[in-house]
Amino acid sequence: MNRILIDTNAFVAAAYNPESASRKIVRAVERGELKLIVSPEIVREYKAILPKAVRSGEARDWLWQVIEMAERVTLAENPPVTEDRADDKFLAAAVAGVADAIVSSDQHLLDVHPYAGIDILRPTEFWDRFSTDSDESGPSGPV
Repeated sequence: MNRILIDTNAFVAAAYNPESASRKIVRAVERGELKLIVSPEIVREYKAILPKAVRSGEARDWLWQVIEMAERVTLAENPPVTEDRADDKFLAAAVAGVADAIVSSDQHLLDVHPYAGIDILRPTEFWDRFSTDSDESGPSGPV
């Protein structure tokens, strides 16, 4: 099973666009086809941004249910890697959680692809690889 981190921007995209690769990825986590990894630092970012960025209470509740399914990892160290230090927590959590990929549209993260053998991919790139490998058809319906 692929172990992934989902950047906050991909969660926001999943909430708004039912046809997006981000939605398909979150649905695959929900179905147990992908394992989501988070750290306390990442959850704090989700808590700070998702309530402001996702207006629909139903969509926010759905995202939180998926986030609650995640495996929690603790970061031993958060070394400076990207130009935006706030993004480094995703890299550190990916290493701690032995992730296969980070799903993000953030250019600071994409610029360090691959990091410690971990792919950093835009949602469409990840979904194209994952759906080809797993032969999954995509999302299970609207939020």
